[in-house]
Amino acid sequence: MADGKAANPQKLYSEGDLVKAKILKIDQEKKRISFGLKASYFRYDMDAEVDGEDDDLASERSIVEDDENGDGINVEEPGGTLPTSARDPPGMAEGEDEDDTHSDTHLSAMDGGGVNINGASNPSSRLPGLDAGGFDWTGGPTFSDKREPESETDAETSQLKKKKRRKAEIQIDRTGDLDAHGPQSVADYERLLLGQPNSSVLWLGYMAFQLQLNEVEQAKEIGERALRTIHIREQDEKLNVWVAMLNLENTYGTDESLEEVFKRACQYCDSLDIHERLISIYIQSGNNEKADALFATALSKHGSQSPSLWPNAATFYLSTINEPSRAHQLLPRALQSLPPHTHLQLTSQFAHLEFTSPNGDPERGRTAFEGMLSTFPKRTDLWNVLVDLEIKLGEKERVREVFGRVTRLELKVRKMRFWFKKWAEWEERNGDEKSRARVRGLAEEYVRKQAEERGKIVEGVGEI
Repeated sequence: MADGKAANPQKLYSEGDLVKAKILKIDQEKKRISFGLKASYFRYDMDAEVDGEDDDLASERSIVEDDENGDGINVEEPGGTLPTSARDPPGMAEGEDEDDTHSDTHLSAMDGGGVNINGASNPSSRLPGLDAGGFDWTGGPTFSDKREPESETDAETSQLKKKKRRKAEIQIDRTGDLDAHGPQSVADYERLLLGQPNSSVLWLGYMAFQLQLNEVEQAKEIGERALRTIHIREQDEKLNVWVAMLNLENTYGTDESLEEVFKRACQYCDSLDIHERLISIYIQSGNNEKADALFATALSKHGSQSPSLWPNAATFYLSTINEPSRAHQLLPRALQSLPPHTHLQLTSQFAHLEFTSPNGDPERGRTAFEGMLSTFPKRTDLWNVLVDLEIKLGEKERVREVFGRVTRLELKVRKMRFWFKKWAEWEERNGDEKSRARVRGLAEEYVRKQAEERGKIVEGVGEI
């Protein structure tokens, strides 16, 4: 059928199509004929087909002339009359007797199988002719059918045209579902990252998606890819990815891989910030020993630059590992390391921690506040913090004592109005009638004193 892999013959040909074939074998015993349709059989006949058509036309005209003279030769077959060529053989001289030529020439048509189809040579052995349905034994098309034979290339072209004529399938665009349901596959994340390559939220979600599939290594590769993709100016986005990488290594990696990522993160981001983030990761995962060691390293390297690092370490010692003595040792070290303008705020934070920590000592916190208030008696922010801490402890007498000390200060009228109002509201919720009357009396006495002072000032101005 073909030199290469052939297509389905039922799709290439249909009944009644004219094809060009080569007789390969004739089995007279079984009465079988083998044909070949390979294009390579006719590769050298393509150029000769055009000339052959002209020769056939000339042969037709010659046979007709011979028939008129009565000298034509016909081979009769049951299926019809097959005209044969009557052209003179090459080398015949002009005037030579045609009868002698025909007597010496035995007309025969031998095919590849050696079958003699000339019935005139032996009338007794004449066989009925094969009805090929208009097929020409010479390999050319008949005059009654001018269609060109189809080749494999023509068949493939027709198949392509049929495919092109097929109606295109309707494809539903589901991009809008990403907004409603979020990305659900790797392709969804890749499509979203094309539009938002600097979004750490998308990268972290992509990493979490891979972890849900137990693809830890793939999640790490996505993190590295995010660090390479996010623009260098997006430092916060990069920091989020670094923190995610630290979390990933702490959960699924080894100490060596975590240390390697930590060192790289300190090189590309703020070292203090990375130390604090890793400490937080250690505390959340329960690695208190590693957190303690990293706190010591951070305090020695960045203690003089970060006032917030000292209270965080104190909180860890008091609330997490329950070592108050180590927390109490931090305040003197912090005051030596940090500049003086940070001492008041730092001392206030340590004192606040003594009130709020389950392992703290409120009395130690009161002592710290007393020291600060003795130095800065009119710092109402300190008084306000102390009152709130005493209210949370629930000791009413101590709360009233602090309110009384504040209202005896010589403050501006606006500030005194705030303190009397706050005291009165607290007494409404927690006091009795006697305590409420006491607060109202103190407020009225303060207003009267202020009025007397204003009157004296007015009289003094009049005398002047």
